[in-house]
Amino acid sequence: MKPLYALMGLFFMAVAASGQSNQENLLLSCRKQAGEKAIYLKDFIIKFPEAKNIQEIPVSRNYVIMSKGIVYRFTTCSSEQFGGEAIIQVWDEKRMLLTNLVSGKIYPSFDFICQKTGKYQLLISFREGKAGEAVSIMSYLKN
Repeated sequence: MKPLYALMGLFFMAVAASGQSNQENLLLSCRKQAGEKAIYLKDFIIKFPEAKNIQEIPVSRNYVIMSKGIVYRFTTCSSEQFGGEAIIQVWDEKRMLLTNLVSGKIYPSFDFICQKTGKYQLLISFREGKAGEAVSIMSYLKN
């Protein structure tokens, strides 16, 4: 009877591990892509179905506090299982300050030199409302 319980335990652990592996792999890949000088602060995991139309593109809204004089790095990794490419934008209370979408090209990371301590909003969506899964990491760069 004990071998049966052990076999069932292994089966359930394998099922649980396979369900999280894509997000875990994205997170590990993204942390590596951020570089050795980047100190991990927070991650944002997003997964959206395809938008019904261009006016209804799902957006993840996240608020973070950033400090003046710190260089932050935002790194985004999109899953290859979906067609969506993640776009991240950094906003203050009035305007967009930075994005990884520049002249039609999506960059995997960008650095943001914070000019004012305060609350900022991170908007994350997928280009053209395509279905997607992604991890975005917020880090700071050590001197």
